[in-house]
Amino acid sequence: MSQQILMVDDDPDFRSAIRTILEKEDYDCIEASSTNEGLRLSSQIDLDLILLDVMMEDIASGFRFMKERQNIEDQNAEVHIPILMITSIQKITALDFEARIKEYLFSTDDFMTKPVSPRELLLKIKKMVQKRSDG
Repeated sequence: MSQQILMVDDDPDFRSAIRTILEKEDYDCIEASSTNEGLRLSSQIDLDLILLDVMMEDIASGFRFMKERQNIEDQNAEVHIPILMITSIQKITALDFEARIKEYLFSTDDFMTKPVSPRELLLKIKKMVQKRSDG
């Protein structure tokens, strides 16, 4: 059985491109176009990884998603699903995102800046999925 990856991003073109990359490597790709849809799917499906955009419904949607996932995992003793945040927030806000993640200890496991290199994306995904499998 291949690994299941949930992609939460409101950009259909980005989702389509990433889906093509993932399916070529035999990952199952589930798509959500909003924070609420992503939260619903992440609670219903046994996932190996979540790819998450930050700016969807608004500039902080992805952060709310992470907080809600953390609450769900804490309250229900669910196994942690790693989150790879893929965002262009740095370009839009000029925010030093890497420093902010460390400063505020957001619950993302890793992040990448859009646009992403397919090769780098696949390397990160492979590493994160393997780490979760090793457990």
